[in-house]
Amino acid sequence: MAKYKQLCIRCKKNYVEMHWKQKPYCVKCELEYLDEPINDPKFKKLFNIDRKLYEQSYFLRSIKKNYLSYRKLSDAQIEAFKKTVKELSK
Repeated sequence: MAKYKQLCIRCKKNYVEMHWKQKPYCVKCELEYLDEPINDPKFKKLFNIDRKLYEQSYFLRSIKKNYLSYRKLSDAQIEAFKKTVKELSK
């Protein structure tokens, strides 16, 4: 898959390594969005992981953004999130 770099569309300072159909937000801007508080105790516990894992993985940031947008996740998304966290924690 082709990769290229593009400026972040929020801060216009940092370059983002792009893949197909990805929005060009740098990690810093995405993490600012992900700091929104979560009220549901189940998801609060799920997303309470080390910030470094979010910095490393676009996938984890994407799952959390989906939750913040729609306030729900499918069982498959939850399992994939947990599996990825376990793999990255090793």
